[in-house]
This record gives sequence, structure tokens and C-alpha cells, in this order.
Amino acid sequence: MADGAELATSDPLMTQATDSFDKVVARAIEVLQAQGFGISTNTDVKSTTKQEPDVEGRSYRIVAANNPPLHQHRAPTAEPKIVMLLPNNLFVREETDGHITVGLMNPVVVLRLADDLANGEIAKQVRGRLVEVCGKLAVS
Repeated sequence: MADGAELATSDPLMTQATDSFDKVVARAIEVLQAQGFGISTNTDVKSTTKQEPDVEGRSYRIVAANNPPLHQHRAPTAEPKIVMLLPNNLFVREETDGHITVGLMNPVVVLRLADDLANGEIAKQVRGRLVEVCGKLAVS
């Protein structure tokens, strides 16, 4: 069983927001960029699923972000496979009760796939920035 310190870095990063869906998506991108992340993709899942017959979806967006100094410069020198495990995904989903859920991929968990202790510091730095993003999107 994981101790408290281990659990704190392996939990998913999730929060709730009460603003409109579009405002939460825009704010999430703004806060990611303020933390040094670039936006790789911004996928509107609802419009994609509308192409499927008989599928009615709620608003749902997946934003892929990367932090070039960490992902492209430091990470490959520590372990080249780390680049395959990044970018970091963020999702924004409208729930049936109207509130908005924001979730961020936890890099500590994903980077365990590389099974290389040299990557631990990079994962912690990325997670720290994503915790800041999550905190700035939380309901106040």
C-alpha cells in the first residue's frame, strides 16, 4: 500500500468549475500557458461524436499540452522514451447537473511506465505545474 507521500503524487488531478463550458476551456488554456505549457491539440469531442448516429454527447473537450523546456529538452536527455508519454492531457466535461469537471493527467503515474528514476524529478516538476493549473480552475 502506498504511503501518504506516494498517494499524494499518484492521485488524479481533478476539480469542479461553475463558469460556462467555453469559459472554463478558455481559462484552462490560459492557465496552462501561464505555467509554460504550449497547446498541441484542442479536440472538441462532442462535435466528433455528433458524427456518430444516435450518439448525443455533453460538451467535452480534450486539450493536449506540453512544456517544451521540460518535455523536449530535459526529458529526452534523461530518458528518450519519456517524450512518448507526454504531452499532458487535460479534459473539460459538462456534467448532467450543469457543473463542469476539469481533469488533468497525472505525469507521476504515467511516467512510471518509463520505470526510470531519472525521470522522477521531471514528473514532479510537471505535476507541480499541473497542480497550479488545477487550483486556478477550482470553484472558489
